[in-house]
Amino acid sequence: MMALTRPGARGQVYGFLALGFGDPDRVPIALLKREGKRLADSLAMLGETKSLAVARALRPLLAAMTQRGFQAAHVACFGHTISKECPPYDTEYGAAHIFQKTQTLADIAGFYRAFGLQTAPNLCERLDHVSVELEFMRFLCLKELYALEQGHSAERLVQCREAQAKFLGEHLGRWAPGFARRLRDLAGEGYYAHMGELTDAFLNGELAALGIEHTDGAALRSSIPSEEAPDTCGACEVVRR
Repeated sequence: MMALTRPGARGQVYGFLALGFGDPDRVPIALLKREGKRLADSLAMLGETKSLAVARALRPLLAAMTQRGFQAAHVACFGHTISKECPPYDTEYGAAHIFQKTQTLADIAGFYRAFGLQTAPNLCERLDHVSVELEFMRFLCLKELYALEQGHSAERLVQCREAQAKFLGEHLGRWAPGFARRLRDLAGEGYYAHMGELTDAFLNGELAALGIEHTDGAALRSSIPSEEAPDTCGACEVVRR
């Protein structure tokens, strides 16, 4: 078995979280369970003791979960439209009006384009969904891993790490910890409560490791207009070209 490296371990955790918050109609439970089996090793390698404890508590819940149970838990927490209690979208936190929301989406899209990523036309999720932003962080970690394995210059490695810090500081790390705490409180127990606790612990560890000052930007917008709910297909999940 290939030895874990720090960027590889970080990428694995981000990848698991991205799958875990994905659409259960599209994420096979067998894939989620398979990735979950690698989670403890990755967190142990990173020294993430708090996240590791949550991952170990999550393991039996994940092992027992069926596809139907995954779907039912998702509906219970997020409903069929945008959840008002803990929406899983970046732009629902701290964006006071539609112009700021549009600018934030454009900024996120700019990050993806800068790394040669484009939207997948057959997937219907907004660019600012937590699973998409987590998947982007996985991509950045694997890009750093590739640079290390290929012996790229120190400058290239610095660029990879700076991109990770910038995206966490301006987007995922700004709102997702607060979202995760809301989700944990809403779910109470079970799969999504553990996913919320795991995400909060891991992202706060990431922010500290990258030297990013954490300011909680997870205050919800005052309202989520009902006419926004159906508009989820305009910006789909990112994939590599």
